[in-house]
Amino acid sequence: MIGIGILGLGVHGTRYARHLLAGDVPGARLVAVQRRNRTEGEAFARRERGVRFHAEPEALLADPDVGLVIVTTPPDSHRTLAEAAGRRGIACLVEKPLARSRAEAEPLRGRPARGPGLLACAFPLRWNPVLRALRERLPEAGELLSLTLSLRQERHPPGSWRHDPAVAGGGVLLDYGSHLVDLARWLTRLEILEARAALRRAPAEAAEDAFAASLALGPPGGPARVIASCEGVSGTPLRTGRVEVVGTRGALVADFRGGSLSRPGDAAPIAVPPGPAPLAGILAAAVAAAGGEALPDLPTVGDGLAALAAVDSCYDSSREAPCSA
Repeated sequence: MIGIGILGLGVHGTRYARHLLAGDVPGARLVAVQRRNRTEGEAFARRERGVRFHAEPEALLADPDVGLVIVTTPPDSHRTLAEAAGRRGIACLVEKPLARSRAEAEPLRGRPARGPGLLACAFPLRWNPVLRALRERLPEAGELLSLTLSLRQERHPPGSWRHDPAVAGGGVLLDYGSHLVDLARWLTRLEILEARAALRRAPAEAAEDAFAASLALGPPGGPARVIASCEGVSGTPLRTGRVEVVGTRGALVADFRGGSLSRPGDAAPIAVPPGPAPLAGILAAAVAAAGGEALPDLPTVGDGLAALAAVDSCYDSSREAPCSA
């Protein structure tokens, strides 16, 4: 049984906590949490007997019962906390993005993908049952030609750290785009050779609230084999997530927020095998990898760096041709 600590018990950290407290992650137990809001953090610890509250990250990392830490703080602290966990030999699962830029995350390169000091980047959509079924059935589409990936949801509330680019590292491109870039690589098993984007920023916003990106994917050093289009929007009442793949023998459409997989033109959807919730799935994988198992789907530091490299390229290209409301 490995003891889990959560750094940053906000909205997302609480989601991880719920899975641990519900017993959704075999071999893991929530033992400690940290939150800047001391009143709410202490109240959580009182409700959940056996869970200790620490006011500072350093105190949680020094807790002798913590063997794996989940970092769900804002991105400006990701690298620092990952490095601190590594110095203590504590396994670490860092929420995406790995940092605010590839350059900022580069010192993390070389951290192990398994064992006590592992460092993994949390791309939980790899554990979405619809997307896992899509990846399994991808050969049915024939030679892959293109992908279209999108994420759309409501705007984050006023006062959220996500509205501060200095803390968040960017806007919706870094937030949602990191997910979509990783999905494009994971689904195709190819690398991103080129990435460009156009951004939309409303006058009242400090960072972009919509983006459209174009990716060219292929083997490292080889020609592009697949073109991917990625779109992200924040500020719509719609909460959608969709991937469409097109190949020489047909197409597949994954509505990963709605829970369906289909072939265009077919009346009946494709059956999707059940699976764990994405957060529980990636956490279970991190627990297993901390125990020494080699798990190819667990996103490594290299995966986190690859996503940041593509996002950085998108930002660089958008500065050449800015688009604002």
